[in-house]
Amino acid sequence: MGQIKIYYFETLDSTNNKAKELNAPENEYVIYTKKQTKGRGQYDRIWISKTGLTFSIVTKKENANYSSIVPNAIIDYLYEKGIEATIKYPNDIYYQNKKLGGILIENIYHDNLYNKTIIGIGLNINEDIDIEKKIDNSICIKLEETGVEIIEEISSRILQKNN
Repeated sequence: MGQIKIYYFETLDSTNNKAKELNAPENEYVIYTKKQTKGRGQYDRIWISKTGLTFSIVTKKENANYSSIVPNAIIDYLYEKGIEATIKYPNDIYYQNKKLGGILIENIYHDNLYNKTIIGIGLNINEDIDIEKKIDNSICIKLEETGVEIIEEISSRILQKNN
């Protein structure tokens, strides 16, 4: 698998919202921002991020198993970095009993036909530490890798399992 195309935006309201409106020519690509102003999780809960990793993976391959593939790919990646995170199903990543990240998977249909899947991921990696103070039960971690390197690795793991 070659490198995945990453569309970077300095600020977005939501990477999933941008992924819904962007019709890129690639079958698989990523929408990435460093600042997300209206991030959301399951049940429209807010996701606050100042500098952490907020990105959406878009794939035009339908797979009913993303709810298992995605968190496991993230957990495996973190484990290799020495971070023993866990999954709180259906869509949370925890570390030291605090929330490190969340996942929002949306299947998009047009005229009742499958169009694409958007896998929104928010991780408090290399995040402004103030987030921990503002949001109860959250935790931030630092990794040496850049945001793009982390996104490429996690995206690759998810998309390879879908092939």
